[in-house]
Amino acid sequence: MYKETKRPLLNEFPLERVPADLFEKMAELKPPMIRYPGGCFSDTYHWKDGIGPREKRPKRRNKAWGGLIKSALYNVGPKERNHFGTDEFLTLCEKLGAEKYLNINFGSGTIEEAVEWVEYANGAENSEYGKSRAKNGHKEPYDVKYWGIANEIYGFWEKGYCKTPQKYAKRYIEFAKAMREVDPGIKFIACGCNRSNWNRPLLELIKDHVDYLSVHIYLPMIGILSNLLRKKPLPATEKVYYSIVNSSYCVEDLILKTEEDILATLGPDGLDKCKIALDEWNIWYHYSQIYRADKPPYVLRDGLWTAGVLNTLIRHSKSIGMANFAQMVNCIGMILTYDHKVVVNPHYHVFKMYGDALQANFIPVEVDCPTITSEPFGKNIPTLKRPVLDVAATISENGKNFTLFCINKHFKELVQAKINFKSAPDLKINPGIDICILYHDNAFITNTKNSPNEIDLKEKTLNDGANPYSYEFPPHSVTSLQFRIEK
Repeated sequence: MYKETKRPLLNEFPLERVPADLFEKMAELKPPMIRYPGGCFSDTYHWKDGIGPREKRPKRRNKAWGGLIKSALYNVGPKERNHFGTDEFLTLCEKLGAEKYLNINFGSGTIEEAVEWVEYANGAENSEYGKSRAKNGHKEPYDVKYWGIANEIYGFWEKGYCKTPQKYAKRYIEFAKAMREVDPGIKFIACGCNRSNWNRPLLELIKDHVDYLSVHIYLPMIGILSNLLRKKPLPATEKVYYSIVNSSYCVEDLILKTEEDILATLGPDGLDKCKIALDEWNIWYHYSQIYRADKPPYVLRDGLWTAGVLNTLIRHSKSIGMANFAQMVNCIGMILTYDHKVVVNPHYHVFKMYGDALQANFIPVEVDCPTITSEPFGKNIPTLKRPVLDVAATISENGKNFTLFCINKHFKELVQAKINFKSAPDLKINPGIDICILYHDNAFITNTKNSPNEIDLKEKTLNDGANPYSYEFPPHSVTSLQFRIEK
C-alpha cells in the first residue's frame, strides 16, 4: 500500500505517500480495528527501524518471508524499507476511525523494546519516548489499547518458537508485567492455537495477565508442497464450490473448541474474563497469494465463504472479542493495487455489505431448510452436511432496525424463503426494506485489472412490509435485508 505509484496521493503527513484511491477504499469498509505489523513478520520486526525521517530508516531483510520461497518461483519477501512504520500506521488508524492493535516482537525482540514501544505510543509528551513521538510529529499519545504478545509462537516456522506453553507463558508474563507498568490500562492478546494441550495449560499459567486468546485459521491449506507448486486456480466445478462454501463451518468448530478451552480453564465466567481473538483468518489456496491476491484471484465463491465466517462471528459474538481478516491489501487481500488503479474482490464487497448493514446486537435465528452435503477437500475440510441457507441476524439498540444476512449456498437454484418473526407475531414492519445483494450468474467471476467492475453490490428498496415476509434468494448469493420495525 506504500510504494511508488502514478496515482494521486493523500499528501497529508505522515501519510503523504498513501494513494488517495486506496485510502478511500479502506475508509469505505469502516474498519473497527487494524492489526500491525503482522503476523509472522512481527516476531522479527524492530519498531525503531520505522520511525523518524524516512531517508534515515534502515532497509532490512524480510526474515519472516524472505527466505521462505526463492524468487525463482514467486516474488515473496522483498527487503523491508521501513517507510511505513509506527506513526504512519497509527495515524492511518486515527484517520480511519479504527482501533489500533500492535503486535510486539516476541521472537527476536526484548522486553525493553516492547516497553519502549508502549511508551512511544501511549506515554506522556514529557516521557523519554513520548518526546521522541512528539519530535516525529505527534505530541498527543496514540492511546493504543490492544497489544499482542507473540504470533503463532507454538509453530516451528516462527522466530522465537516455543515448544511448550510453559516456556511461552514464563516469558509472556515477564513482557505483560513490564508493559503494564508503563500503561496499566492496556489489553493483552496471548497466542493460542487449535490444540487444547496448548491453550489450557497456557491459560492456567497466564490467567491473571490475559484479556484475549488468539487463534488463527486459513482454509483449505491443502498442503505445503501442493500449494507451493500449483499455479492454476481451483477447478471451477460444483463439487469444489460446495466443499469451499460449506467449510466456513470449520471456523465455527474452531471457535467452539476454543470456547471449551477457556471455560474449562477459567471457569463458567471464563468468557467474561478472556475473549477469543480470531486475529487472522482467510481462505488461502496458493502460496503465490502471499505476494498478490490475484495470483490466482479470489472469486465470488470465496466471497460466500467470507460471508459464512462473518455469520459465524455474529452468532458467537458473546465470546468473540475481535476478529481480523488477513490481509486488507494485496497479500491474500481484498484490495489490490496497480500502477494506475485499485481493484476490489468479492471479499471486499462482503465486508462492505456487512459494515453498512450490521446492527449493534445479535439476535438468534431458527432456520428450517434443506441441507447440502459437500465432499472433503485437502487436509482440513471434511465431509460436511449443512443448511443451504446460512443466516445471521442483528438488531439495533433501540429495537427499531433489524438486519438479516442470508447466504444461499445452492450452486444453481434460487430459494424462496419465508421470514417469520414468530417470537413477535404482532410486530409490524414499516414499508421500505433496504436490500443489498452480492450476486453474479457465474459463481467463479471476479474483478481484474482489465475488468474491475465484473461484480459489485446491487442495492434496492422494496416498499412493502409483512410479517411473515417472503423473499427469493438467488443461487450462490449473499443478501442483507434491513427491516424498519414499528414500535
